[in-house]
Amino acid sequence: EIDLDEKVRDVAVSTISSLLCTKSPSASLVDKETLAEILHYRIYLSKETIRRRCAIPSYDGDTNMMENDEQGPIAPRGLASLPRSRRSLCFQVLQSTLQGLQSILNLIG
Repeated sequence: EIDLDEKVRDVAVSTISSLLCTKSPSASLVDKETLAEILHYRIYLSKETIRRRCAIPSYDGDTNMMENDEQGPIAPRGLASLPRSRRSLCFQVLQSTLQGLQSILNLIG
């Protein structure tokens, strides 16, 4: 069962994801420098959200994760080591970021 803190974090990530995919204001209302700042901030927000919420559990420094232990199971790597619900949120953030960035790039031309 997911605890309340996890639920709050997941809702926060979903909210950030919604903000990342919102359309930017019309190009006639803002100059290109402002649009570039918006673009930079969205990338920063996306990276920080993923870094903080989609962090991959650390492994023992003596264990080389690229080598398989023939006597043990293959350890999951990368996002595969996260629960499915959290992986889904991570991909949602990435997809929302791309949609938001595309809207800004369309305005810049």
